[in-house]
Amino acid sequence: MKAHFESIQMIVDSTTLPHAIQYLSIRISEEIDVSYVMDRLDKGKGMLSSPEKLQLWDELKILSFTRMVLSLWSVTMLSLYIRVQVNILGRHLYVDTARALGSSHILEELDLIDRDDEQKFLSSADFLVTNAMPSLISDMQGAVEEVLRGKQLKDVITTRVLQETVMRVLEVFMSTGSPHHWVDYLMMPQDTKLSGTTSGSSDETVSKFHQLMVETREVLINTEFTNIVEISLKCFTDALVEEMETQTIAGGLATGKPLAKVLPHIEKTMNVITAEPSKNRFLQIIRDLPEIEELERQKDIDDWLPITSSRNAKWWYSTFHNVTAMVGAGVLGLPYSMAQLGWGPGIAVLILSWIITLYTLWQMVEMHEMVPGKRFDRYHELGQFAFGERLGLYIIVPQQIIVEVGVCIVYMVTGGQSLKKFHELACQDCSPIRLSFFVMIFASSHFVLSHLPNFNSISGVSLVAAVMSLSYSTIAWTATAAKGVQEDVQYGYKSGTTASTVLSFFTGLGGIAFAYAGHNVVLEIQATIPSTPSTPSKGPMWRGVVVAYVVVALCYFPVALVGYGVFGNAVLDNVLMSLETPVWAIATANLFVVMHVIGSYQIFAMPVFDMVETFLVKKLNFKPSTILRFIVRNVYVASLHNVAANL
Repeated sequence: MKAHFESIQMIVDSTTLPHAIQYLSIRISEEIDVSYVMDRLDKGKGMLSSPEKLQLWDELKILSFTRMVLSLWSVTMLSLYIRVQVNILGRHLYVDTARALGSSHILEELDLIDRDDEQKFLSSADFLVTNAMPSLISDMQGAVEEVLRGKQLKDVITTRVLQETVMRVLEVFMSTGSPHHWVDYLMMPQDTKLSGTTSGSSDETVSKFHQLMVETREVLINTEFTNIVEISLKCFTDALVEEMETQTIAGGLATGKPLAKVLPHIEKTMNVITAEPSKNRFLQIIRDLPEIEELERQKDIDDWLPITSSRNAKWWYSTFHNVTAMVGAGVLGLPYSMAQLGWGPGIAVLILSWIITLYTLWQMVEMHEMVPGKRFDRYHELGQFAFGERLGLYIIVPQQIIVEVGVCIVYMVTGGQSLKKFHELACQDCSPIRLSFFVMIFASSHFVLSHLPNFNSISGVSLVAAVMSLSYSTIAWTATAAKGVQEDVQYGYKSGTTASTVLSFFTGLGGIAFAYAGHNVVLEIQATIPSTPSTPSKGPMWRGVVVAYVVVALCYFPVALVGYGVFGNAVLDNVLMSLETPVWAIATANLFVVMHVIGSYQIFAMPVFDMVETFLVKKLNFKPSTILRFIVRNVYVASLHNVAANL
């Protein structure tokens, strides 16, 4: 992949970037022409009045600074923008090539990047010069006028003053308007129809080009990239001022010169700034910045980690991921919780829990992108934003690990128990087998499924699990309803002391609260959905959540109400255990439970895999690899199996 990237980078360095910078230089010279001002000043000596001279010098001041800062900003941003493009395109082409080599299908059957798409994508770097230049010049000139307002021609300009002035202009320009408004100078606005720029292309081609552009915009509005822009502009400015001091003005700038004598040298900097890339030392300074190399390294790591490696999920992925995460074996214990609460409190708590958890889940969906240019892809990242980098980790990570690892252990035991129950019902004459063997059988499936790389890759498993949860819930309440209300059924609290009744009441509350699980993986699920400023991920995510909660209601309410209505306070903690017939239905329901918890296990294990792999590659500097992932995930599954088998 590195060799592939370097090959593309070399082509771009010799074609795309030189063309873009040369075109930029021509346009700036045409749009900001200072020659006529200097000619009038030169030819009008002794003929111009003082107000006329002052006006021309003031115009020269504004135009010269605008040319310099505009050139500096444009060259920096073009360099960074094209570098982002190369990384994204190189990664896509590499993955496409790898898929083609590993597939028995012909290349035409694969969704590869079209040659026209590739060229169109790289040529989009011309947008700044061809489309955005007038508004860019206007906004940059406005920033220059604001910063230079009050500066006189006799004011002494030193190296430090010049550097601070340029940085102040850039700061004003970058902070004017909406957040990341400057991105619209580099690429077409998000709402621009692609059909106008891709005439004659097929729908698939437009989609692929659009995907590349969306990924590029996601990088540009990212907080880390914004930091890179600030660092690059500062380094460029420092290097430019240093060169003006040592070469252009022969050291005079160190001690200071009047602004009037510095302006002609400022005007000439554009030719140095827009020099061809092979001779442009400023571009080399930006290219060698360690922060950029680190950003690219982090991008490569993020493209490997389970949570952030794939962001092409659809809204319905959110539906079955959330159903799988929420509807666990706890649904079968809802009738038992109802028995401990009674009809009135039980129904009220059941409905309130549904409403409250839906509302809090909506809050989390909204918070995923509440900071412009930043996505809280992981639960602990939101915690760090709320409580601070260190405290957020200390508060969130231990609790999240306890919950997710604990749920995985519970599901491993539940899967083993349901397998055992299925075996006993399907083969009633067979010799009994210890539960630990069924736990081992259940765990064996995860030695295979755990090697699926990311959330999107387990979408099929999650879909099956979601269907199974609805299926065994339906079997549970329909089989219960078919049994009919039992004789001598009682709905009051079981006889006992007041303390035991109160304790049972709180146990019932805990049972219902346990049934509404899954919030701790919501941000990770949303991280797989693509997002842009015009179409943020919260839209499709929330649509999927609403559908998921409809499914949750279809699972929870019938099971809880019918189960309690039929058995009363004599219902067992698993309503299926209260049923004896029909045997085939009970056996099928238990098998469906097994298939469901297989998917649920993967949903809760994926964030743990992400935490461990992130720690290994980012903190301990292990190389991201298949071998590392193979070892980490096998050790995790084996460790949890040992715990579950001994419970």
